[in-house]
Amino acid sequence: MKTFYFPDNQTLSFGNARQKAADNLSALRMLKEKNGLPASPEQQRILIRYTGWGDTAVYNHAAAELDAMLEKAELDALKASMLNAHYTSLDIIRAIWQGVSQAFADDLTGLRILDPSAGIGHFRSLEPAAWREKSDWLEIELEPLTAQILTLLHPNAERSSIFVGGFENAPVQANQFDLVISNVPFGDYPVVDSSIQDKRLKASIHDYFLCKAIDVTVPGGLVAIITSRYTLDKKDSFVRRWVARHAELLAAIRLPENAFKENAGTQVVTDVLFLRKREHVLAEDALLPAWVDVVDMPLENKDAETHSVPVNSYYAAHPEHALGRACLTRGMYAANEYTLKAETGANIADMLAGTLLAVLPVGIVHPIADQGSAPLGIQTHKHVIPVPDKTRPRERKQLEALRKLYDLARDLLESEIEADGQAEHLRSRLNEAYDNYLLYYGALTGKHTQKLLKGNPALPFLRALEVEVPGGMPRKAEIFSHSTVRAQRVLPAAPSAKDALLLSLDQFGEIDLDFICEATGVEEGLVLEELKGLLYKDPATRQWQPANLYLSGNILEKIEAAKVAAEDDPTYEENIVALRDAMPKPLLPGEIRARLGSGWIPTDVIQSFLEYLLEGIRVETINYVPDLGMWRIKAFDWAVTDYLLYSEWGTERRSALDLISNSLNAQTPIVYDKVDDRQVMNKDATIAAQAKLEKIEAAFEVWLWEDPERAEHLAQLYNRLYNIYARPHFDGAHLTLPGMNAEITMRPHQLDAVWRILQERSVLLAHEVGLGKTLTSVAAIMELKRLGRINKAMVVVPNHLTLQWQEEALWAYPLAKILCAGPKDLSKAKRGEFLSRIATGDWDVVVVPESSFKLLPVGADALNEFLEAEIEKLRNFLYQSAEIGRSAEKQIQKAIKRYEAKLVDKASMRKDAAETITWEMLGLDMLLVDEFHAYKNLFFATKMSRVAGLANTNSQRAFDMFIKSRFIQQQGGRFVGITATPVTNTLAEVFTLQRYFQYPTLERLGLTHFDPWAKLFAQAVALPEMSPEGGGFRINIRLAKFVNVPELSTLLSQFCEALKWEQVQTGTISRPMLHQDRPLIVELPSTPELEDYIADLAERATAVRNGTVSPEFDNMLKITSEGRKAALDMRLLNHLLPAYVDDQLRDENPDDEEQASQDDDGDDDTPGDVVHAYTDHPNSKAYRSADLIAAIYHATPHSRAAQVVFSDLGTPKR
Repeated sequence: MKTFYFPDNQTLSFGNARQKAADNLSALRMLKEKNGLPASPEQQRILIRYTGWGDTAVYNHAAAELDAMLEKAELDALKASMLNAHYTSLDIIRAIWQGVSQAFADDLTGLRILDPSAGIGHFRSLEPAAWREKSDWLEIELEPLTAQILTLLHPNAERSSIFVGGFENAPVQANQFDLVISNVPFGDYPVVDSSIQDKRLKASIHDYFLCKAIDVTVPGGLVAIITSRYTLDKKDSFVRRWVARHAELLAAIRLPENAFKENAGTQVVTDVLFLRKREHVLAEDALLPAWVDVVDMPLENKDAETHSVPVNSYYAAHPEHALGRACLTRGMYAANEYTLKAETGANIADMLAGTLLAVLPVGIVHPIADQGSAPLGIQTHKHVIPVPDKTRPRERKQLEALRKLYDLARDLLESEIEADGQAEHLRSRLNEAYDNYLLYYGALTGKHTQKLLKGNPALPFLRALEVEVPGGMPRKAEIFSHSTVRAQRVLPAAPSAKDALLLSLDQFGEIDLDFICEATGVEEGLVLEELKGLLYKDPATRQWQPANLYLSGNILEKIEAAKVAAEDDPTYEENIVALRDAMPKPLLPGEIRARLGSGWIPTDVIQSFLEYLLEGIRVETINYVPDLGMWRIKAFDWAVTDYLLYSEWGTERRSALDLISNSLNAQTPIVYDKVDDRQVMNKDATIAAQAKLEKIEAAFEVWLWEDPERAEHLAQLYNRLYNIYARPHFDGAHLTLPGMNAEITMRPHQLDAVWRILQERSVLLAHEVGLGKTLTSVAAIMELKRLGRINKAMVVVPNHLTLQWQEEALWAYPLAKILCAGPKDLSKAKRGEFLSRIATGDWDVVVVPESSFKLLPVGADALNEFLEAEIEKLRNFLYQSAEIGRSAEKQIQKAIKRYEAKLVDKASMRKDAAETITWEMLGLDMLLVDEFHAYKNLFFATKMSRVAGLANTNSQRAFDMFIKSRFIQQQGGRFVGITATPVTNTLAEVFTLQRYFQYPTLERLGLTHFDPWAKLFAQAVALPEMSPEGGGFRINIRLAKFVNVPELSTLLSQFCEALKWEQVQTGTISRPMLHQDRPLIVELPSTPELEDYIADLAERATAVRNGTVSPEFDNMLKITSEGRKAALDMRLLNHLLPAYVDDQLRDENPDDEEQASQDDDGDDDTPGDVVHAYTDHPNSKAYRSADLIAAIYHATPHSRAAQVVFSDLGTPKR
C-alpha cells in the first residue's frame, strides 16, 4: 500500500453541507469495512474527500447515522474535535509549499518533517515530488477516526510514522525536526503539557502549538504554519516576545476571512507565519523586532463609523501582506471586531504564493545531515525499561516484550481517560501481548521477571497487571476485560453556563470564561449574568475565581484592592458588596482579650497605663521590637511612692516597674538569694512577686477598656489586624479525577480536600485516622500534575510505609510514574545516582522514607543564607534580652553553636553537592509530608524559661524539614503536610505549625517570635500536677489555655484542613464501633516489687531535680520510661536494672551457674550469691492485656480487621 499524493494541480470540489456530510459518511463506512486492512488507490480517493465535522451544518445532516454507526467513545471523541476540525484548502497548502521550497537549500538529504495537527494529511499529500524520497515524516492527529483515515492514506513507512493523540503527548523532543508545517488548532483554551513550564506559553492552544513547534525544530530549521491572528494581534506581548527571542520571523501573510469557507465552512482571519529558529536564544534584555508590539489601527464598520482596534505593527508597516481589505464587523463577543475581506474575484492562493516568493530568502535552511536512523516519533526518549547493549539474546527479547506490555498498558489507560475510541483495539493488543509473554516467559510476578526488573520503576506497574491467586497461577487484572480508570467529564448536549463552569474547573483547575462562552454558545455578558454570585474577578490577578475562594482569606486586603479597581471599572462594586458581606462581624471590646505585652497594643497605651498605675513616674521611651518580642522601658521612678512601687504593685524584692517589664517580656519573676556563693531561689519571695505580677496584669485588662474612646480605638486596631479573615470553604463536587481507578469512590470530604490542595500552596491535611488522607493526597498530586500546575512531587513517608504508599498510589492511578527510594538509594555511595534519576526523570511522584529525606543535600549557598539569618536573629535576641533566665539563655546559646557547626559542615556538604545534585536542582515544586507531627520539635527562641511543657528541642529532623519547606514555598512551590494529630502535647505546637505553613502571615502580624504569639493567643496557668515519678504533687506553670480563640481558629483555617469523624456526612462512611461500646482498661493492684521500685524512682527524681546527679547518668526521661515499663511488667526491666540477690534461691540452687551475673559496677557478686531476673507474676498487665485481646478477637469474627490501641493512662502510683 502506497502513500497517497495528490496529482499536480488537482483540486477538490465539495458542494454544499449535505454533499460534504455524504462524503464524510462514505469515508467512515469504508473505514469500518476496512477494519485495519490496507486501502486501494480507488478507496484512498474516497477517503481523501473526508473534511471532518467542524462545520455544524455538515454534522447536522449526518447526526442520526453517526449515532447509529459509531461507538459512544468514538462519537464523544468526534464531537470533542469539532472545535478545530477545519481542513485546509489544497491551493493554500501548495502556495505554502512553494515558499518552503524556496527557503530550503537544494541539498535535501535526510529531512525530518513534523505535522503536529495532521488531519487526514493534506500537507504530506501535497509534498513536492523532489522531497518525497528524501524526507521522513511524523504526523500527529488527536481524533481517532481521522487518525485511522490518515493511516490508510499514509501507511507507516520504514522511517515515517503517525501518532494518535495530542501534540502534548507525542514522543517528540527539542531540536528534532528540520521543518514543522501545519494548520494548527485555534482556541483561547489551555493545553496541559508538563514539558513547558510557563503557563503563559500554553494558555491558548494556537500559541502553544507555535511555541512547541519552535521548540522541537532544530536550530536553523523552519516553522511554516497557519495560525490564529490573535497570536500577533492580542495586546499581551509575552508570547510574541518569547517567539522573537527563539526565532526570526521571515514572513507573515494575513489571509482573509473566507480563505477556508469552502473546505471547512468557517469564516476566520488567519496568519501564515514563516519562522527560522535562532541558533542561540536572545537575552531577556535584547532589543527585539518591532513586530512584538501592536498598534491601534483606525478602521471603519459597515455604518462608516471609525473605531481603533489593536493590530500587529508588522501589518501596519507591511499592509500589502494582508491579502484583503481590513475593516470592522459584528463579532461573537464585540460589536466592532477586526476582520479582513477579500477583494471580489481575488485568487487568495496565488496572492499568497506570490507574496511568499517575493519576501522569503532563497536557500537559507540547510537540513542537518546525520540525525540517526531511529524511526520518527518512536523511542525519542529513554525508555523506563532499559535494554543494555551487552544483554544476552533471550533476556533482550524478554525485556523488549516487557517494554511492549508496559507501553500497551499505559496507552490503553490513556485512551480510556481521553475516551478517544481506541481502547478496545488496544485492549485486544494488550491481551495478545500478555498471552505471548506468559507462554514464553511465565507470569509477570514470577521470580525470573522480578529478578530481571529488580529496582526498576516499571516493575510495580507490571506486577499490577496480574492478580495473585492463592495456590495457583495469577490471573489477568481487570484492565484486560473492561475500563478501569475514570474518563474526563463530557458536557451535556445543551450545557448551561453552570455546566460549563464546572467543566472548566474540572478540566483546567480554574475559570476560563472564553471556554464557557464557546461551550454554551452564549456571549460573555449573558454568561456572567447567569453565573452572577458564583464567580468574581480578582483585581489583583485579573483572573476569575469561584465565589467560595474569592470570598475567603484576607477580606480586608481584597476590599481595598476592589476599591482601587472600582475607580476605573465600576463592575468591581459588586465585589465590594460581596466582600463586605463576607467580612467577619467586628468584635466589641468585651470580646477581645488584650494582655499586657501583646505586640499589637501601641506603645503610647502602655505609657498611659504606667502613668496611671505608678503616679509620678516619668517615662522617657518605650520601644517594642516585633522580631524579638522585646519591650524596652526607660523611665524614672524617683517621684513614685515606695508604697506603689514595693507594696501595692510590687514587693520588697521586686519593684512594680521590674514586674511590669517582666510581664511585657513574658518573663516569670524569680527571686534568688546568695547562699555559699550559689544562687538559690527564694520560694516565698518568688511566689509573692508572681502574685503581684498577676495583680498588675488583671489591673491592666480592666483599665484598658474603661475609657470608651480608647476601647473603640483599640477594638478597631485589633479587628483590622486579626479579625479580617474569613474561613475558606472548598467544594470539590465537580471533580471527576480523570485517570483514577474506576473502582474507587471518593467521599465528598476527600474531593473537598483535593480541591483545596489544588487551590492553595500550603495546606495541612489534618483529617482523623481512617478518613482517607493518603488517597486524598495521591489524587491531589495527580490532578496538579494533569493540570500542569506542578512538575514533580516528593512524598516523605515513615520508613515502614514507603512501599505501601507506592502500592496505594499505583492502585489509585495505574498510569502514575512513581520513583520509590529503596533502603540503599540514598546512601552516600548511591545518592548521586538516585538524585540524578529524580532530576532527569519525568516522575509524577518521588516517594522517600523520612530517614533518607534528611540525606538529600541542600545547596551550600541556600543553607548558608538561611543559617546566617537564623544566627543573626538569635544573637540579636541575646544582646537585647537581659535577664531572660539562665536556662533560656543556655538553650539559645546551644542553638547558635549548632547553627555554627552546620556552617562548618558546609565544606563537606559542598563537596557532596559537587558530586551529586542538590535539593534545589531536583526540579521539585511540591513537597508532601506524611505523619507531619513527627516534625513538630522545631526550635524557637523564648524568654518563658519557667513555663513547663515547652519542648523546645533543636530537632535536626524538624530543622531540615523547615529549610526545605521554606525553600519550596519561597520558589512558588507547594507544601502539604498530613497528620491525624496536629497538636498532641503543648499549645506551642500550634505556633510551630504556623511557622511551617503560614510564615508570611506571621511576618505581617509581627508574630514570628513565640513570645508575642503566646501573649496574644495563650495563657500561662499555675496548676498542681502529680510528679512524673508518682511521688507527690508540685506546682507547674504551663500554657494551658487559649485566648482570642475565634481569631486564632480562623487564622489556622487558612491553611489547616481539619476534620473529625463527627463532621463527616452521615452515611457516607462507616466507622467500626468500640467493643462493648467503651474502652477496656486493664487495671491491676500493684505488687510489693513494683511499690519498692516506684519508691526508688521517686528518690532518683529528687536527685535529678536537685542537680546532684549527672544527666548522662540519670534524667527524668529515663525515669518516666522505666516507670512505664515497670507498670506494664517488671520483667521488661531486666536489661535496665542491676540484678538482685535472692538468698533463698541461692540456698536451693548452690550449683546453678547460669543465673550468675555481674552487678552494675562490673564487679563479681559475692561468692555463693545467686542472681535472678524478675519472676512471672499473676498481676502482669502484659498477660492480662493479651488475654483481653484474645477475647475481643474471638468475640468479633465478623470484622475484617481489628485495631488495638495501647495507652499508658497514668504513671504507676504507690
